[in-house]
Amino acid sequence: MKLRTVLGIVLIAVMSVACVKKGNNTQKPQPAEGKHYVKSIELYDENFEPYNESIEFRLDSQKRIISIEGIERTEGGTEFVYSSADFTYGNNNDLTIECDFDGEQITINCELNDRGAIAHAVYEGNAAEMAGVEENFTYNNDGELVIYDMVYMNYVLYSMEYEWKDGNIARIEVTSGGEYEGEIVCNYTDEPNPYNIDMFYACSWTMPFLCEIILFNDGLLGNTNRSLLANTTDTTISDDCKTVLTHKFNSNGLLDYTKYEDTIFKFICFE
Repeated sequence: MKLRTVLGIVLIAVMSVACVKKGNNTQKPQPAEGKHYVKSIELYDENFEPYNESIEFRLDSQKRIISIEGIERTEGGTEFVYSSADFTYGNNNDLTIECDFDGEQITINCELNDRGAIAHAVYEGNAAEMAGVEENFTYNNDGELVIYDMVYMNYVLYSMEYEWKDGNIARIEVTSGGEYEGEIVCNYTDEPNPYNIDMFYACSWTMPFLCEIILFNDGLLGNTNRSLLANTTDTTISDDCKTVLTHKFNSNGLLDYTKYEDTIFKFICFE
């Protein structure tokens, strides 16, 4: 499953770690200390045949992500950027995200709270279904996202309430006037998540719109989950809809790659 098939015109959210040789795995590794920041993600099929696609990240001096690009490569090595998101951080707790997905432009104007997490976002651009949409994010005193609302013309279209347990999102109650009604239950591995990106935001079609644009969490949506996501059960789609992720680790205790459905995401970090 190629990146465009997985998420259409949006980028994918995955965790970032060092790149190692295929097959070097430990059962219960102890990850190296410190935080690890993703530089690029290479996509493969389940047999490790390359898709010739990657996601490239750039960071500023404060380790904030300032650009994400989805890149395709031809057999001759020519690169084509088909999706991009550029981040401009202002001086007054504001952030502007300029997105281009196969010619569709979206601008997201964000207000940040004192911790640097997005509290309010407004959408503009030529994607008609997005223009005028607003998103509100509410956090608890620990910096955990607890309430999300999608609003249009002062009317709440879609809402989610998050329940946290031991530093992980355990359950999400989804409320809307349409088809997305129910709950998402999340389970995690024993391994901690010392990375700047959280796979959680790639694994449900009912995540906030903003997650579908940036699809990562570097503090912009509050705390990341403490551990690595193992699976989710989503009753907003069906009673038995379950997403399962497989994580492989190297001998240093760092994640080598994650398998999601029939796609393998191989991670390369900044030095």
